[in-house]
Amino acid sequence: MSYYKKISKGVPAGILEMLTIPDVGPKTVARLWKELKITDVAKLEKAARAGKLRTLRGFGARSEEKFLAGIAAARRKKSSTRVLLGVAYPFAQEIVAALRAACGNAIRDIAPAGSLRRMKPTIGDLDILVASDTPQKIIAAFVNLRLCARSTRKARRKQASSAQNGLQVDLRVLEPKHWGSALQYFTGSKEHNIALRQIALDQGLSLSEWGFKTVKGEKEIFTPTEQEVYEKLSLPWIPSELREATDELELARQKKLPRLIELKDLKGDLQSHSNWSDGSFSIEQMAEAARARGLKYLAITDHSQGLASRAG
Repeated sequence: MSYYKKISKGVPAGILEMLTIPDVGPKTVARLWKELKITDVAKLEKAARAGKLRTLRGFGARSEEKFLAGIAAARRKKSSTRVLLGVAYPFAQEIVAALRAACGNAIRDIAPAGSLRRMKPTIGDLDILVASDTPQKIIAAFVNLRLCARSTRKARRKQASSAQNGLQVDLRVLEPKHWGSALQYFTGSKEHNIALRQIALDQGLSLSEWGFKTVKGEKEIFTPTEQEVYEKLSLPWIPSELREATDELELARQKKLPRLIELKDLKGDLQSHSNWSDGSFSIEQMAEAARARGLKYLAITDHSQGLASRAG
């Protein structure tokens, strides 16, 4: 496209790949490019390992460690096998249920985050957030879950494990006062979060996974619920499925956010199999189940028994 060629002229190809590193935004990439001539991930990694990034104002040894960790995370994400939402969602619910059963009242809140909570079609790594005052108890229970094949990384409030189905599962245990801001932050998307942080800055606030701080004086403001994060920014709560930095923020300001379709909105099912072919229940049982769910109609679409994996 001629327009793309025009706007990308003079921009090194590796610049866009640098934006895939977690928590690295356009302003940071621009500074690295303009001030240190860093134009791709390989050069950034080399500079971070050599301690050259700390020559930039506002950057230090911790910044270099964060860059290196982000690069490693981006590589894991790139090489990881993505699974369908229909596989990842019930697996995440199984983990949540198992942790609740093992930890009881020690868990104040628990929820999957990331692309799963945004209901993306495919899922890479699985993020599970927990609000608790006893992080070691939660992490110990997580490590002992039969769902987790082996632990790969461990910290005081974080644990990463490879599940038996191949998914990378990252557990984060937070103080309850950080729950709202952390749930919002780790749900994403990255672009949605960048836009929210700009709104916060326009109001004299900085926003992170730990909560808000006033730019002047650095007074901490905690948001125990996700709704409070959006309220602090004078916005209504935005459903996670809409957080893709399209037009949801403008619609939120105008109070015109669409209502998402829910299970209760479904009126019928036009594709179903009974045990006449390869289903598990009789047509009568299916009709009764449909009626119990409040459906108005049900179409039985059985095929020839000759095509069935097992004939009824």
